Amino acid sequence: MVQNACRCQGLGLGRDRLAEIGVSQAFDGSGSLSRLGPQLGKYVDALPVYKEMEKAGGVKPNEVKISSVLLACANLMALEVGEKIKVYARASGYFKNMFVCNAVLEMYTKCVRIDRAMQLFHEIGRRRNLCSWNTMIMGLAVHGKSD
Repeated sequence: MVQNACRCQGLGLGRDRLAEIGVSQAFDGSGSLSRLGPQLGKYVDALPVYKEMEKAGGVKPNEVKISSVLLACANLMALEVGEKIKVYARASGYFKNMFVCNAVLEMYTKCVRIDRAMQLFHEIGRRRNLCSWNTMIMGLAVHGKSD
C-alpha cells in the first residue's frame, strides 16, 4: 500500500501512509520507501526515510534496501553516509550480492573516489558483471582517467 501511494501520488503521500500504519510494518517487505526514493528520482527523500527505518529498530535492511540507499548516496554525493552503509553491508555479509557491490562501486565513482572504486573493482574480481565494468569504465572516463 505504501509503495502504491508513493508511485501514484508521490513520496509525501507515502510518508503519510507510513505514519498511519507504523514504520516497522511499512518496511516489512517490498513496500520499502528506501527503494522508492531512488525509483522516483527523489534521492533527497530516500536518505531521511532510511534513517527513520534505522531509528525505528526491529527491521534489518536487506540487500535491496541497502543497494537502493547506496545509489541515493551516489547521486547525492553523500560519501560519508554511504561509507557507513557500506560498513554495515560488509559486516552483514551483503557484499556477496553484486547489486550491493555495484552500488558501492557507483557511489565511489560518482563521489570521485576512483582509488576506492578501483580497490573494490579488484576485490570483486571474477564476480564482475556488465554493470561493474560499465560503472568502472564510465567512472574512469568521466574523471579523465583513461590510462
